[in-house]
Amino acid sequence: MTVFDVQYSYNKMRTASTFMFLFLCGCSNQMTTPHTQRADKEQPSTKSDVEKESLPLDLTAETTTAHPQVILLETTTIIKENYSGVSKKENVVITNKNAWQALWSKIYSAQYPQPQAPEIDFEKELVIGALAGEFPSGGYSIEVVELQQSHDTISISLKSTAPGPRCGVTDAFTQPVHFVKVAKPEYTEVIFTEINQSTNCQP
Repeated sequence: MTVFDVQYSYNKMRTASTFMFLFLCGCSNQMTTPHTQRADKEQPSTKSDVEKESLPLDLTAETTTAHPQVILLETTTIIKENYSGVSKKENVVITNKNAWQALWSKIYSAQYPQPQAPEIDFEKELVIGALAGEFPSGGYSIEVVELQQSHDTISISLKSTAPGPRCGVTDAFTQPVHFVKVAKPEYTEVIFTEINQSTNCQP
């Protein structure tokens, strides 16, 4: 082997080493670059997660609804009697003058002269009440306690009272009634609720 051959082999090996070094450096850059890019792409996800956590609070605020408003209606008593002469138990809503006159005449049919019925403006007012039916003695009563309105519904609370076993009562038959007038509300339904109680008389 000549000196020329040795020099040629040395240069060839040096060139191959340089090429291998450059090749490895290039692979190293390609392997590290994608990781950096993926890290950059993953960073915005943290902000997105925070926004999603606050979303249910906003939805709750938008879907919250108020409870229906309940209005207590002011009433005026126009009939309250223990001897009405009407033996049938009934709850009544009167919306016109003819029905009002008929009811008044029935309640005061035993009285002479019959008292004059109060004037009711049925364009602006209603008459609401209850006939308790007939009982064999005194000590019974019926009362319109309260009227409430919720949207288009009128709720009427009644209280029915009976004498306790130790109460002194009259022996006459009684037919309690109670009627009130109220400013005419807008309504489509009337609900009566009656509470029964007894009088506790001490010996």
